[in-house]
Amino acid sequence: MANAVIFPSALCKKVVEEEVTKGPLNDEVVIPNPVGMAGELDRKQGGRYTIVAIGRWSPIKNFQAFVALHKTLRKERWPHRAIMVTSYHDKKFGIPETIERLDPMSQEELKKFYQRIDLLVVPSLFETFCNVAAEAVVYGVSVLVSEDVGFSEILRKAGLGRMVIPSFEDPRLVAKAIRRIKKEPLTVSERKKVASLLDPGRVHAKMLRVLQRVLSAGQVG
Repeated sequence: MANAVIFPSALCKKVVEEEVTKGPLNDEVVIPNPVGMAGELDRKQGGRYTIVAIGRWSPIKNFQAFVALHKTLRKERWPHRAIMVTSYHDKKFGIPETIERLDPMSQEELKKFYQRIDLLVVPSLFETFCNVAAEAVVYGVSVLVSEDVGFSEILRKAGLGRMVIPSFEDPRLVAKAIRRIKKEPLTVSERKKVASLLDPGRVHAKMLRVLQRVLSAGQVG
């Protein structure tokens, strides 16, 4: 019934066409979610390399992959600090004591938190976009996502394909990817490239053009 549909990623569009509408829609547009530039940030480097997983407590977030990764890194004696930021409530899951757990934060608290970490790990089984990963990069944090996360498309456009892996199924391969990212962290120019692709003004202008096209078509009809 929609005159136009805006998807946050080509991945989301593909899944909807295959599993919901069973075919293409009349007017489909892919426009990423906007993220405002954070400005100059005081990155607090030093200490152990800190990896973090953030998200609501849900099976689709695949936190068990983050735990498996942490255990693999410890087995390989790779020094790091692991943190999970989530509303944890499933006591049967068993988060190891070696993983720190923090409660969900406000946007301002997250901004400060990003300045103290090195890598955001997004092991989700599926994300239409993943705002938290987009925000992390714009705030200067490296990320690691799979091809099942819509934001991976933006990373590749920005030349950050090294931060995208096929999946989180094999923790040894994930650990290898993390060691590679540590040697080649996010640069200022890469961060600015992502911020440009997600610039609110640019994104909203694209949305406005879609709305104007739909309204114009309705008036003609």
